[in-house]
Amino acid sequence: MFKKDRKTCIALTAVMILSLAGFAACGNESGPESQVPTSAPTTAVEQTVTPTPSPSPTATPEPEFIDYAAQLTLNENSESVKTKATVRSYVDGDTVHFDVPTSVVDTGLLKARFLAVNTPESTGKIEEYGKAASKYTRNALSKATSIILESDDSKWNLDSTGGRYLVWIWYKTAESDTYRNLNVELLQNGLALASSTANNRYGDVAMSALMNAKACKLNLYSGEKDPDFFYGDAHELTLKELRLNIADYN
Repeated sequence: MFKKDRKTCIALTAVMILSLAGFAACGNESGPESQVPTSAPTTAVEQTVTPTPSPSPTATPEPEFIDYAAQLTLNENSESVKTKATVRSYVDGDTVHFDVPTSVVDTGLLKARFLAVNTPESTGKIEEYGKAASKYTRNALSKATSIILESDDSKWNLDSTGGRYLVWIWYKTAESDTYRNLNVELLQNGLALASSTANNRYGDVAMSALMNAKACKLNLYSGEKDPDFFYGDAHELTLKELRLNIADYN
């Protein structure tokens, strides 16, 4: 009886030890599903830096055309000599022949060379914008109801050729009672180069008109080709061919 109970007790003890060992093993299982991280994994965070937008460039305002001829006033009581005149013939943009009283010129013909301007050639020699300048002068004076020629000082002055008088050209039309200065108009429209422009009676205004034409890139200062100028090669021809085909070579 004692021996039997002892064997039973030893067996039961062994079973209990094995059970406890199995339980401990289950508690220490280290499979992937059973591992609980103590803290969240560290992940590299990519920072996006938004560049600061650079300020947009300020647009350069377009230069404004200024009518300097309208700012200039003819002072008929100044010390410069003046005379009324009518056009006898047009030569080019800065040269016109006028009929004047014989008290001014004995022959009654005053060959005028415009002060402060030098327009491109449009007669024997043709230059870019020469025809445009000549056309502008003709159009302005052909519609004039009154023309006044003014010297730069108290006497009539001849140019370097000795055959032309240096003058300012003033004109008005039926639309206005105010005289306009044609010399300044040619400058402000970019149809003339400077010719001692700053050293004359109206030098300041004339220079401002010239600078404004350059800023506005008008005609001579536009950098564009003259639509009335022939840029091709010269063609040889006889005088007879020219006389018989004038329209073809206009």
